[in-house]
Amino acid sequence: MKLTKNKFVLLFLLFLVASLILSVIDSYHGIFENQDPATVIYKKCLISMKNNNCSIMLGPQSFLLNANDNQVLIVGVGKVDASLYRQFRDNPQMCSEIKASCKADLNSPTCHLAKLLYQNESSHF
Repeated sequence: MKLTKNKFVLLFLLFLVASLILSVIDSYHGIFENQDPATVIYKKCLISMKNNNCSIMLGPQSFLLNANDNQVLIVGVGKVDASLYRQFRDNPQMCSEIKASCKADLNSPTCHLAKLLYQNESSHF
């Protein structure tokens, strides 16, 4: 097959575009590397809030919950403690509170729920 100048230029441009796309994807995935887990969870919380896809914020407002409910079902997460749900839902500084809780104990109920909520946000835990 004879490679004409136009075909060569086209192949070269395709190679450049593919390289650019791969470098952007690689840099995006590296956004959470070399950071402590609490900071990663915090950033994922902020991303979720920015993208308006936080399951807690999209769920029912806490005053709509029955006072006797011990658990709340969150789609994609499962049943969670209702008091923790209320704490997240009613707190405008939720992401900062999550970060503080996770820095103190990565296995705390707050941190565990945050990991479940934000596990699919841009990276994995």
